[in-house]
Amino acid sequence: VSDPALTGFKVLNMSDRLDFEAVRGTFRYRFVDTDGTVRDFPLGPGAPGWASLDAISPYVVKAITTTEDGSFFRHKGFSSFAIRSSILTNLKRGGFYRGASTVSQQLVKNIFLSREKTISRKVQEMFITWQLEKTLTKRRIMELYLNAIELGPGIYGIRRAARHYFGKRPSQLSLLESVFIVSLIPSPKRYYRQFLRGEVTDGWRRHLKWIIGVMLHRGKISEAAHAAAAPYSPLF
Repeated sequence: VSDPALTGFKVLNMSDRLDFEAVRGTFRYRFVDTDGTVRDFPLGPGAPGWASLDAISPYVVKAITTTEDGSFFRHKGFSSFAIRSSILTNLKRGGFYRGASTVSQQLVKNIFLSREKTISRKVQEMFITWQLEKTLTKRRIMELYLNAIELGPGIYGIRRAARHYFGKRPSQLSLLESVFIVSLIPSPKRYYRQFLRGEVTDGWRRHLKWIIGVMLHRGKISEAAHAAAAPYSPLF
C-alpha cells in the first residue's frame, strides 16, 4: 500500500498545477474555500505568514504525528494501518465516517486539487501524493502542511494561528497550546467555538488530556512536560 504497483498505468496529461519544483520555493497558493471565498496568497520562505520548521515548536509536529499521521516519517505517502482502520470503521457504521489521509495526502488536497469528493479526484490524489513523496523531503512536506492548513475561519498556517489564539510566535507555543491548535484540524470552523467561548469545554479538556497522554505513552514528551500541561485549559 505504501508503494503502489501501478500495473498498466499511464499518465496522459500532467496539469500545469503539478509543478513539483515550484513548491520547493515560494509559489501562489490559490483555492476556493468551502463558502465560495477565493483565497490567494504566497506560500514559501519569505512570504508573509511563513514559518520555517525550525521556527515552529517541536510540540506541534509531535502532536500532528500523534493525531493526524502517526507513521508520517516512516511511510511513503500512504498508511496501510489507517486505510485498514478506516475501512473497518466505515463498514461497521454503514457509511463514510472516517478517512485515511496522511499528512502528505492532506497537503496534496490543499495545494493541488479542488475540494470536490469524487472517485477520480481520489485517484488523482493518490498519484500526486506518490509523486510528491518522491520529489520532496519529509521535512519540506511537513513544513508546507503546517503553513497551508486551515486552523480556524480564515486562519491559514501555524504562524497566523499561534498569533490569533495565543499572541505568540510558533516557536513559543507550549505543549498544551500546540495540542489545542492541532486538535482543531479535523473541523477548524466548527471547533473554533472552543475559542469563542473563552475557554474550552470539559469535554474538550478531556480530549486534550487524552492526546497528551498518548504522546507521553509513545515517548514523544517527558513526564515533566506532561505534568505541566495540567489542568489542560489553554489560556487564550
